[in-house]
Amino acid sequence: MVGDISRSMQDNIMKSHLILFIATNNSLYNSTDCNFEIELARRHNIKIIPIKGIDVGWEELEKLGLKRTLGTEYNPKRFDTIVQNIYDYIKKFKREIDLFDKEKDVIEQKLMELKDIFGMVVNSNEFKNNFIKYYSQIENIFSHKKKTWKEKVNFLHEIFKKINEF
Repeated sequence: MVGDISRSMQDNIMKSHLILFIATNNSLYNSTDCNFEIELARRHNIKIIPIKGIDVGWEELEKLGLKRTLGTEYNPKRFDTIVQNIYDYIKKFKREIDLFDKEKDVIEQKLMELKDIFGMVVNSNEFKNNFIKYYSQIENIFSHKKKTWKEKVNFLHEIFKKINEF
């Protein structure tokens, strides 16, 4: 961007469907331009995908309303894959979020957040360890048929209820 960066940001952010925000200690705490960019994106309901740097935590980003479920992490030891990961993430984001229908977008964003949370829970070591530890006490739940949507929801409810009891 050449010239007046504020004017350039105003013009270009309004044309955008989403913003990639590289979140570092410097961009979060020392850059008025980065803060202005986030403010503009929010003002115009532009989605922000945070890319968390190594010198900040997700807690810091969440205080600014930048959610982990919409973001990804930069890993300098795997720089060769970061570009592909960001590209794949944007494709996923665009598939799951309708960037043109704002009302539909809010619901889809919450569904995406729910999928991510569900994935984080099921893939967590705590869930896996408890699942293995208490499998003998919950294996009978797996024997029931799960054909309808309601049966599938009840199945998940029973699994989480049992694992949460222990």
